[in-house]
Amino acid sequence: MVLNWSSNLTDYAHELGSDGVVYTIRVYHKQDNDYTPLLLDGYYAAPGDLTEWEQVGNEITRTASIEAPLSACTIPGSRFTQASTIGKYSYAISLTGTFRNSDGETVSRTAWAFVSVKERPAVVTIHNLPMRPVCVGDEAFTMRWAVDNYDGSDGCEFILKVAGQVIDPADYTFENTAPDVYTGSYTLRPMDWGSDGALKE
Repeated sequence: MVLNWSSNLTDYAHELGSDGVVYTIRVYHKQDNDYTPLLLDGYYAAPGDLTEWEQVGNEITRTASIEAPLSACTIPGSRFTQASTIGKYSYAISLTGTFRNSDGETVSRTAWAFVSVKERPAVVTIHNLPMRPVCVGDEAFTMRWAVDNYDGSDGCEFILKVAGQVIDPADYTFENTAPDVYTGSYTLRPMDWGSDGALKE
């Protein structure tokens, strides 16, 4: 992701006799993925107790000057892997600009941004389903499927319906076969269903 900002800090540093500003970017992860930032006078306040946060990766440093101003930095997307609680934030980014003035004193300013990460939508792919299945008598066919981006441990629920009727999980298979991938199968017997789509007695 690209972090963009606007600031007069480089100009301010130049006025105070500094050659440039060193920007330090740090990414933090909230352990429970459930944070609501506080907005004060149009700016986000620091998250407060950082003991509940864990720094992700090494800090990133960039240098800005009057001749080479800076207003953006790319942060690897691999640092943002945990989905946020809906409506909340799971990551915080601190941007700190530091410089020394003509008296040798260190001047520092910090701003914060917060990131909400959404789950990727689950994708269902059906396999082995004939385009126009024709069954005679009590013949049946087995349909198979795969669900990608599915996290069965995070409150997700898989529901199988046939002709609008919810199928008992005991009547089909559904198992974790790869990271974030589940596969399943169900044997469909059309003769078990009436013309109105309801199960026969």
